[in-house]
Amino acid sequence: MVRLTVVPERSRPPVEPTAERRMWAYYVIERSKGHTPAGADLDRISGTNNYGRRVLRRWKQHGKVA
Repeated sequence: MVRLTVVPERSRPPVEPTAERRMWAYYVIERSKGHTPAGADLDRISGTNNYGRRVLRRWKQHGKVA
């Protein structure tokens, strides 16, 4: 028999957004301003190194960005 424990939502620690989610939020904001961020821009705001280019390439391949 499996026992499940219910943890109230308020007692859970806040979850940090992933680097890719921070990149997407930044990308959307910058596009609304008329600027298209490069991979280096995405790396800068998320604190990653050369990950922004890969994410941007994947977004393009999947049609998420033009």
